[in-house]
Amino acid sequence: MRRVGAIVGLVVAVALGYGVVAWWASDEPSSQEKAARRASLGKRPAAWKLQPPSDEVHRIIDKADDPVLSAQTMAQLGDDRATEGSEILGQVALRSTDQLQRRLALQNLGTRRDEQAVEVLRELASSEEDPYVRAEAALALGEAGVPAADLAARYGQERDPMVLRTLARALAREGSAEAAAFLLERARGGDREVLRALGTIENPAALDELTQALAGGDTELIVACANALGRMGDPRAMVLLVPLLDSAQPIAIRVAAAQALGLLGFTTVLDALRRIAADSSDPAQLAARQAIARIEFVTAQAAWTNK
Repeated sequence: MRRVGAIVGLVVAVALGYGVVAWWASDEPSSQEKAARRASLGKRPAAWKLQPPSDEVHRIIDKADDPVLSAQTMAQLGDDRATEGSEILGQVALRSTDQLQRRLALQNLGTRRDEQAVEVLRELASSEEDPYVRAEAALALGEAGVPAADLAARYGQERDPMVLRTLARALAREGSAEAAAFLLERARGGDREVLRALGTIENPAALDELTQALAGGDTELIVACANALGRMGDPRAMVLLVPLLDSAQPIAIRVAAAQALGLLGFTTVLDALRRIAADSSDPAQLAARQAIARIEFVTAQAAWTNK
C-alpha cells in the first residue's frame, strides 16, 4: 500500500508540475504570435527613415501581452537619460500592432520633446489610419511643445471628430496667443468641444486674446474665457473677472467668474464675493461662498506653511 501511495503521489506531483509549467508558458507569446508581430514591422509607413528594427524593439514588441512591463519599459525610454529612447519608442509607435503599446510609446515620445520624437508624432498624426492613434499622437505633439501653427494646420486637415477634440485640447495645452486666437475663432462658430478646450488654457500668454473675447462674446464664450482666466494664476485676470460678478450679467457668467476668482485665490476679491454670499436671493450665492472658502483655505494654508 505504501508503494502504491508513493507511486500515486509521484504521478500527481508530475501532473501538477506540468500544469504549473504550462500555465507559466501560457504567459509567453507563442512562436507564431512572435513571428506575426515581427512580420508586421515592415508594414508601417515606407516614408519613415528609421534604421531597421533593433533587437530591443523586437524584444519589446514580443512582450506586448504584458501591459505592466510595457508601461515600465516605455516610461524608462521616455526619460531624457535614455540615449536611444526616441529611436526605440519611435519604432514601437510606428511598427507595433498592439494598440496599448503604441499609445504608451506615443505618450512617452511627447515627454522627450526632441526632433526625432516630434517627427514620429507628426507622421502618425497625419498618416495613421486608426483615429485613436492619431488622437494620441496629436495630444503628444501638444505635450512636446510644437508651435500652435503646426497643430492648427493639422486641425484644418483632420475630419474625425474625436481627433479634432484632441487637437483642440493640444492647442489649449500649448496655450500661446496664437493657439488662443485659433480656438476663439472656432468657438465663435458655436463649437462646444472647442469651447471646453478653450476653458482649460493655463498659459498667461493667451490673456490678451481672452480679454478681447470678453468684450464681444456671447454667454458661452465668456464662460469659457472665465474658466481659462481662473487657471492662469495671473493678477491681471482678477481685474477682468470682478466686473463679471455684476448682477446685470447672466447667471452663468457670474457663477463662472466667482469660481474662477476662487481658483485664482487672491484675497483682494473677498469683499466683492462676500456681498454676493450675503444675499440669499442671489443665484450666485453658492458659487460665491465656495470661492470664499477656497480662498480662505489657501490663504490659511500658505500662512501655516510659511511659519
